[in-house]
Amino acid sequence: MNNEKKVALLFWGLTRGLKYIVDSINKMIIEPLKEAGYKPVIYMHTFYFNGKYNNDRHGIKNFTLDFEEYKLLKPDYLIIENQDEVKERIDLKSYRKNKDHFNNNYQSNDNYILSLYSQGKVTNLLLQNRENIDYVIYLRPDVLYLKKFNVNWLDLLEDNTMLLPNWKTYKNIVKYSENDRFCCCKASDAKKYGDILDYLRPYSLYRSIIAESFLGFLLNQYFKVKIIRIGFRFRRVLPNGELFD
Repeated sequence: MNNEKKVALLFWGLTRGLKYIVDSINKMIIEPLKEAGYKPVIYMHTFYFNGKYNNDRHGIKNFTLDFEEYKLLKPDYLIIENQDEVKERIDLKSYRKNKDHFNNNYQSNDNYILSLYSQGKVTNLLLQNRENIDYVIYLRPDVLYLKKFNVNWLDLLEDNTMLLPNWKTYKNIVKYSENDRFCCCKASDAKKYGDILDYLRPYSLYRSIIAESFLGFLLNQYFKVKIIRIGFRFRRVLPNGELFD
């Protein structure tokens, strides 16, 4: 159909445990969109690197990642980069002007910066290959979805409006904070959510880097986005298949 509406599904970052959750992506995201008459178009940016995967915060030591997992998503548009080379270009140490919030030698900070780099790359991939996209959904490739995406939520979207999860916002701790693991918006607003790495270095000069706080500050204070918080639940998965919030 020439007049069918298209939804871009943007995946970014290391896939890690994609093989454990790809069925939930199909069942909870892709199938409901198709049943409602939308055509999903998959955009993806991911990494590979030499050596083993370690994550002190999650207790992962010397794990061998499968860098071919991305093929399970069958992306329509794809960029794969060497993470080691990207780390050299980014200058990760320049973001370390304030306290390491997670006390793990800035490992979590570095991982977050790399994730934002990846998020920006997949956003630019979308902007270069628009395909008359109507809506954009940002998705992590290491998340198990627990309920079906309500396609009627798309009808709530206007200009400068975003759908974000209504949990893991930490609003009881800081004034501006948003769940940074999922977002839905109009294609015209994708850059406001996806291409935010350039704002992080000046932010880090005055504050410790915490993903939810940084995103909340940008969307609420800088872009002044209208945020609609939705009850869309999911859980992250570790490379060994274990689930955590």
